[in-house]
Amino acid sequence: MFEDYTEDITTPEEIVPEPYVPTICTIKLADGTALDNLELNGNNYIAPGIIEDAVFAGNLDTVEITQTRGAETTTTICHDMTLVQNTTRFGGGTQSWFVLAEMPLEEMDRAALEAEITALQLALVEMYEGRL
Repeated sequence: MFEDYTEDITTPEEIVPEPYVPTICTIKLADGTALDNLELNGNNYIAPGIIEDAVFAGNLDTVEITQTRGAETTTTICHDMTLVQNTTRFGGGTQSWFVLAEMPLEEMDRAALEAEITALQLALVEMYEGRL
């Protein structure tokens, strides 16, 4: 009634795990600042030292991310990125773990609208002050 399929089953002794090969990244920010030797862990970039939030401020309009894993290298150009988080970890905070993401469309629309409102406010102030 039941057929013997034991010959097709792989036993745990036959399973050889792949060696761990980290993905190492370089991130080039809009002003040309290069963040080198970053290890990718999920969506966290792990820097061997501390990277302050100020490094990212106003610097994420165009970001070039180069990822190397083993012999394979890929480069991606991203636009309108945002710093999701930047934390320090391990032994008194010797590493920065940070996450970058593309800005959601809704946030980009809101930022554009806020810029238009600010420009209109400045134009009204100039117009008002010119009439006094």
